[in-house]
Amino acid sequence: MDLDSSPLTAEIDKIISDTSQKVNNSWEVEFRIREPNPIVLSTNPDDVNFTEEREKEKIYKPLKLLNIDFVRDYELNSAQEITLRCAIPLGMWFKVLFQYRDYLEVTLIKTPLHQLTDDTDQDAEVESEVFACIPKIDPSTSGEGKTIEQYSRFELDLKGFVEVDFQLFDLSTECLRMVTVGGTWRRTTGMEVVKAILANESEKYKVKEDPAIEKLNFIEADNKEKREHVMIPHTVGLPLSSVARYIQTNCGGIYNTGINQFLQDKAWWVYPLYDTTRFDQEENTLTIFRVPQYRYNNIERTYRVDGDRLFVLATSNTEFKDSTNVKYLNEGNGVRFADARRYFADDLVETKDNKAVASRKKLVHEFVSQELPAGNNVYISKDAVNANPFVEYSKLARRKGSIYMFAWENCNLDLVRPGMMVKIIYLKGDDIAELQGVLLKVHLSVALDGQAITATTYRNIAALAVFVNFEQEQ
Repeated sequence: MDLDSSPLTAEIDKIISDTSQKVNNSWEVEFRIREPNPIVLSTNPDDVNFTEEREKEKIYKPLKLLNIDFVRDYELNSAQEITLRCAIPLGMWFKVLFQYRDYLEVTLIKTPLHQLTDDTDQDAEVESEVFACIPKIDPSTSGEGKTIEQYSRFELDLKGFVEVDFQLFDLSTECLRMVTVGGTWRRTTGMEVVKAILANESEKYKVKEDPAIEKLNFIEADNKEKREHVMIPHTVGLPLSSVARYIQTNCGGIYNTGINQFLQDKAWWVYPLYDTTRFDQEENTLTIFRVPQYRYNNIERTYRVDGDRLFVLATSNTEFKDSTNVKYLNEGNGVRFADARRYFADDLVETKDNKAVASRKKLVHEFVSQELPAGNNVYISKDAVNANPFVEYSKLARRKGSIYMFAWENCNLDLVRPGMMVKIIYLKGDDIAELQGVLLKVHLSVALDGQAITATTYRNIAALAVFVNFEQEQ
C-alpha cells in the first residue's frame, strides 16, 4: 500500500499541521555558587574585576552552552543522567568556577522562538530548572602543567575559553540518592512495603522548603500474596532507589515481567519492565507512526498531544534488534525449578503401600514462554530450588521480546514518562500493522544548530528504545 493512500496519512497530517508545538528554542546557562562555603577567592584587583553586575551575586554566565545530553534509562537506572558542555572564558573558569567546583548549581533556561524568524516568542512561557552540578576534571580543565597563577582573571579571559563537561543532578535526586532504608514489616504484600517505604522516607526530605517528592505512581502488582514477614536488614545499607528491585528479588516478588523504580518530575514511578499488554488500560500512552525516512525527514512538527495521549512521527532511521531466537538458544525459552515453599506442605507426598510418593506437579514449576518449531529449550534455573517464581517469570519475559530504536526529531522530553506504554503503527505490505510495547530508554541530545559560538538556535533529537513482543503484532 502506498503511504498517500493509507489511513496513516490522516494521522500524519494532524501532526505536521499542529501549530501549538514550540519547536525552536534557545538555551542559556547560569552558574550559581552555593552558600555557605569555605572558599576564599583572590583579592587581586584584576581578579576581582567583574565583567557583569550579576557576578556580585555570584551568578556566572558562560560564553556559550554547546550541548546537553539527557539519558533516561527506564530499564537499568533510577534517575536521569544529564551531561552539560559549556564554553567558559579561561579566567572565569580557573579563577572562579574551578575554585567553587564543589559548591556549584546550574540553572538551565529554555526560551521558545518563533519558527520563521528565530526571534523570542514573547507569548510563550520561559522554562527554567535548577540542578546540582559536578564538573568533570581532566588535565585541560584543571590547569595541570599550565602557568595559570601568573595571569589575572582579566588576562586569562582575553586568551580564550575552555570547554568543560558537567554532570547534572535534579535537586530531588541529589537529596535522596544517599538515603538508605531497612526494617521488618508483617503480614503484608511486597508492593505495600514498597509504597510504605517510599512514602514515609520521601516526606522527610525537602528541596528549598518544597517537598522532594510530590507524587507516587504505581502499577498494580501481580503478586498479591501477603507474607508473614518482609525483612530488609539495616546491615544491607539498601539505597532508597533500590527498594523495589530488592523486594522483587529477595522478598517474594512483585511483577511477572521485571521491575524498575525511577525518580522523575519529583515523583517515584514503580512499574513492570516487559509487560507489553497494558496499552488499553493506561491513560498516558505513546503512539509512534513509523514512516519512510526519505518522506518526512527534517520536518519541524513531529508530535501532537491529545489529552494524556502522545502521538509521534518517527522520521529518521529505525533500527530493530531481534535477538529473541539467540536468547532462546543460549538461555532457554522455558525454565524449571523446585518450589522451596512446597517442601513443607502437608500434601507434598502421598503414603500408600508403605511408600511415600511425591507429586512432581506440586513440587516443580515448569514454564515455556513461547513454543519453538524445532522443540523447546527448557533450562533448569540457576536457583534450582527457590520460593520466588516472579523472578523466573521476569527472565522469560525479557527473552520473549526485542528492541525497536526510533529517532524523534524536534522532540519534547517533558511528555515522556517511566514505564510508558507504546503502540507502533506502520505499513506492512498492503496492510497497516500494530505492535505494542514499553518504553525502556530515551536519549535526548540538544545541540547548537550551526557554528558553535555564533549560533543561537538549538536542535533536539531523541533516540527511543521500545521493548516489543512480535507475538502480539496485529
